[in-house]
Amino acid sequence: MSYLALTQWRAASTRPPSFRAIVPWEGFTDAYRVLVRPGGVRENGFLRLWDLGLRKVRQTYSPPGARHPHTGMRQGAR
Repeated sequence: MSYLALTQWRAASTRPPSFRAIVPWEGFTDAYRVLVRPGGVRENGFLRLWDLGLRKVRQTYSPPGARHPHTGMRQGAR
């Protein structure tokens, strides 16, 4: 699993006009097996920590009243 590959796919999905190419290396194809149950063992810590970090970033850098582009929810709302 590669965080850099995931970040590239995520950035490319927004289709910014200056983006021409991405080079995702060692990205995974099955998020469930890689993130939720690596090696068949349930994993909770990484996803919780990652989600918490994303919430903090959204709260810090989103303008007041901004809405998430996919869900329509207010940024930083819980």
